[in-house]
Amino acid sequence: MCSLFRLLKKIQENPLLWLGDESFSRLRFFMDGYLTCAQEHRDLASVQSFERLKTYIEKSFSPIMTDNSYYSYIKESCESEPAALKKFFALFDSFLAQAEEE
Repeated sequence: MCSLFRLLKKIQENPLLWLGDESFSRLRFFMDGYLTCAQEHRDLASVQSFERLKTYIEKSFSPIMTDNSYYSYIKESCESEPAALKKFFALFDSFLAQAEEE
């Protein structure tokens, strides 16, 4: 498991500690910063793994959504930030389970 995914598991266990709120938007900003740092430090495993996760999420909404943003797919399908955060982590867990089977 890449370093980003290990960190996401920690955030999933205690989002208030890492994000200050149960907010999907805050998680996105956190991940954007992490991925920027990962690119600069050549942590290609995290960057590539996240791209696969994004593709998995986008396909899970297809053909319902036509926008190409994993963030907007989840955000638009939920009524609140906490619900969107839970949905993201449900999809994340599903992605990890599928990856283990492969």
